Amino acid sequence: MKIVNFNDLEEKDFLELENLDAKFVQKYGDSFADSYWSCDNFSYVLPLKYALSYVVTIDGIIEGYCVASLKNDCIYVHRFAVNSNTKIRSNFFNELLKQYGNKKIYLMVNVVNNAAINFYNKFNFKIVEEIKEINSFIAQDLNVNKEEIIITEDYRCYLMKKI
Repeated sequence: MKIVNFNDLEEKDFLELENLDAKFVQKYGDSFADSYWSCDNFSYVLPLKYALSYVVTIDGIIEGYCVASLKNDCIYVHRFAVNSNTKIRSNFFNELLKQYGNKKIYLMVNVVNNAAINFYNKFNFKIVEEIKEINSFIAQDLNVNKEEIIITEDYRCYLMKKI
C-alpha cells in the first residue's frame, strides 16, 4: 500500500480516478453518490485541495482516493472511497487522519449508507446534523458556485465531525 498526494499525480491518474469513481457509483448507487465525478470534479480548485487529497495504490494501481479541502481552518472530506478490502480502507483512512493532524475534520454521508456511517464511527466521527438541502449547504459553506454543483434534491446526508 502506497499513499500518493494529489500534487504528485499525472493527468492520466485523474482519468483513472474518474473511471474508479464511476465503478463505485455503479456498484453502490445512491448510497455512495447521486452521480459519478468526472476529471473536472477531481481537479476542481478548492483551498488546499491538492495538498489535502490523496490516492492509495497497490502495486502501482490506484485503489482508492480521498478528496478534501480546507475551509475556516477545518478539513472537509468531499469524497472517500477504496476499492480494496476493509483493512486497506482502514489503514488508508488512519494515515489520512495522521496527515491531517489536529485539524477539525468534517464529512458528509448519505443517510442510508450505514456501512460508511459505521466505518466513520470507528474513527470517532459523530453525526452533527442531517443536511436536507446539500446543494445549498456545500455552495454556502465552501464558497463554491452553486451552478457548478449538480446534486439531486432528494440526496440527504449526515454531516459528521471527528470528535
